[in-house]
Amino acid sequence: MAMPRRQGRDPEGWRHWQVLAVVGLWIAFLLAAASISVREVLESFQLHAGLGPSDTPAVVTAIVALATATGTLIGVILTAYAKYVQARGQAEADLIRARAEMMRAEADVTRARAGLPPHALSANGDSPALTSPAEPDPSQPPPSGGVA
Repeated sequence: MAMPRRQGRDPEGWRHWQVLAVVGLWIAFLLAAASISVREVLESFQLHAGLGPSDTPAVVTAIVALATATGTLIGVILTAYAKYVQARGQAEADLIRARAEMMRAEADVTRARAGLPPHALSANGDSPALTSPAEPDPSQPPPSGGVA
């Protein structure tokens, strides 16, 4: 039984690009918000306090706090995206394994209908290579089997 081929757009691939676009938009939004916030902090200090040397620690603290919050939010977004990609990859691997098991089962059914024994699996679950019986090498002596 052949697997149907997907035609047109790949819905899973399209969904991945949509998620990637949302992640990119969130990061762009956070960076823009942080930039605007830093600019507003500086303008506020200039308007209200006449930004002098004694104000430097407060300005630096405000900017570092904004940058830390922005970096943390971006880190959370990227971590969530990484988990999404990992889960998607695991689901794809599980689907491939299931398809392989289905193909093995179909092959066993075909072999059973033909009166052949089921195909043996190796110790690690893979199919052993099918080899034809080797022809005897004329340069080697025949195996001793007690027949004279």
